[in-house]
Amino acid sequence: VKAQWKNRERRLIFDETLDFYARNGYSIDGRNDALYLAARAGGERGIGTEFGAHRVYGIPHLILMQLSRVNLFHLVSDADMKHLKTTVGIRDAESPHGEFVFRQWEKKPGGTLSEPFTGRATYPQSYLDQLSAT
Repeated sequence: VKAQWKNRERRLIFDETLDFYARNGYSIDGRNDALYLAARAGGERGIGTEFGAHRVYGIPHLILMQLSRVNLFHLVSDADMKHLKTTVGIRDAESPHGEFVFRQWEKKPGGTLSEPFTGRATYPQSYLDQLSAT
C-alpha cells in the first residue's frame, strides 16, 4: 500500500479473508494488517480491493464500512445478514437462495446503498467440475 506508481492502478484480491483474522476480528499479525490498510487507504493510492469470505461476521467493521460494492451469495447463517445491516446498511432479512444466485449493492455518493440487483452467475462446466462439495 505504501508504494505508489504514478498513473498505475492496482487490484488486490483476497480470497478466504477470514484466514487473515482471528475469531475476535483482530488481525493475525497485530503489527501489520495489510488488508485493512488496503481497504482504508487503497483508494487514495489507486488500489482496488476485493474480499471474499464464507462468513461476514469476523471481518473487521472498518473493512466492511469501506465497501463500495457488495456481491452476496447465499449465507449459511442469516445472523450474518444482521451483521451486514449494522455495518453496511443492507436491510434484507435473508441472503439470496438458489444455486449461484446473488444480490449486488453499490454505495452511492453520500454513503447510501442502491437497491439490490439480483442476478445469477454462470460458470463453464469445466470450472464447476473442479469445485469441492462445500
